[in-house]
Amino acid sequence: MESIFTEINSKANKARTNVDYFHTAYMKATNTDLGDEAFKAVTNPILSQMEQIINTSKHVSYRLEVLRNANSDPNFLRDLDEVDRMGDDVLEKSKTALDIMRKAIVDAKERKKARDEAIKEEEEAQKRAKEEELKKKAKNELGESSSHYQRN
Repeated sequence: MESIFTEINSKANKARTNVDYFHTAYMKATNTDLGDEAFKAVTNPILSQMEQIINTSKHVSYRLEVLRNANSDPNFLRDLDEVDRMGDDVLEKSKTALDIMRKAIVDAKERKKARDEAIKEEEEAQKRAKEEELKKKAKNELGESSSHYQRN
């Protein structure tokens, strides 16, 4: 019986750990330039569910402790099964949130790379345009000075 309690409790603990990972990844992404509007549009709705996941996982642990101390209750097995399902559910929700976060970070990195490349291309285009302008200006000045010498 103790192994069942341990297994269910580990689901609740893992769910809380996943929430911690989610928050850490979210903070790192938003404190860098990965946290763009598209990133926030994907992660903010999930962020609002994190507190519910934490509360549910705490509730699973609490109910498990109550059951552990009162295993002579006539509804013990039914209640244990219910707590086990709650543990499965909260763990699955936390895994889903973490998977979405991973994908959001990958997508944000791709968008950042594309933005950086676009900026680099724009800077290179401006540099080429400046060089062309300088060449034209130098050519015009050279043409003016050679025509000046021809007239004299």
